[in-house]
Amino acid sequence: MPLPADDDDCDGSTTALENFVGTDSADSCANTATPNDEAVDKQPMDTNDDQSVNTFDVVPFIPALNSVAPEPAYTVRLDLNASGSINTFDIVPFIQELNTTCSP
Repeated sequence: MPLPADDDDCDGSTTALENFVGTDSADSCANTATPNDEAVDKQPMDTNDDQSVNTFDVVPFIPALNSVAPEPAYTVRLDLNASGSINTFDIVPFIQELNTTCSP
């Protein structure tokens, strides 16, 4: 699948989306494979920051599903289509990224 035109770090997510969810649009891979050890995630689909996109990255969506901003369960970090709600459309991007890894 071709990369979006506005994808400065070539991770499959636009810079606009990365700015919205709060990931680093200039770096596509976490510095270490240790989950959740960096202040800013590098890749939108790698929600636990461990250099791998897998089913563990989908787990945070479970308590947030069907939440809308500003409800407590809603978090912009999981709103991968920038719609103001967390739903199955936010999980769809994982299909093409599932079981991928990166190295810094």
